[in-house]
Amino acid sequence: MGVEIIEKPWLKPTTEDYVNARLPETLVETGLALRLLKDYLIRDASSKGPIQIAKGMRK
Repeated sequence: MGVEIIEKPWLKPTTEDYVNARLPETLVETGLALRLLKDYLIRDASSKGPIQIAKGMRK
């Protein structure tokens, strides 16, 4: 019984491809973060939802 080597059907993405794929996501995430901060909210690392900043921390 022999083994046949099959090459991957996809091309390795370039740096430009990676940036073009990730930039829109980054812009949306940044916009969301700014909107939450404006309302004195932050997201925890798990992104399960906004957390209100304590009143003593507000300026």
